Amino acid sequence: MRVLVDDGAHPAPTRAAMVEALEWLATDARNGDSLFLHFSGHGGRIRDDDGDEEDGYDETLYPSDFKTAGQLRDDFIYRKLVLKLPKGCQLLSIMDCCHSGTVLDLPFEFAASEVNCMKKLEKQKSVFMNKKESHDVSRCRMQSLQQACAMAGLAVLAMTVKSVVSRK
Repeated sequence: MRVLVDDGAHPAPTRAAMVEALEWLATDARNGDSLFLHFSGHGGRIRDDDGDEEDGYDETLYPSDFKTAGQLRDDFIYRKLVLKLPKGCQLLSIMDCCHSGTVLDLPFEFAASEVNCMKKLEKQKSVFMNKKESHDVSRCRMQSLQQACAMAGLAVLAMTVKSVVSRK
């Protein structure tokens, strides 16, 4: 387990340390592994630099040294972590920050609402854990997220957003 905290007792969440931690998480991942990534901090958006964002912005995570080292773009996180996960490996990512919904740059997005959840639950037994799809659960009212989780039989912390990645 790697823990980065700006508390003086742990390694600081600098850009270099965050990049190293993302690489470490993906390096020895194997088929059947379940990985966990949690980030509580600042998230943001900056102008897209490669034309892949519909809204023209990349979502970002702010390392503690962002003023000198820069932010971590969603494209970078996707390349360093998501693309490196082997087939059959699952990643549960909890991003407690602004603009967290697409910070892993996943190709699917699910906005929790009673109607969406009922449609999704009819199609598959679980909103969050499906080995053939990737989901971002984001940008929804907390009440909607809690209702969606209750319908799926899951508990969720009131301040976090969940993303699940499962490589095909």
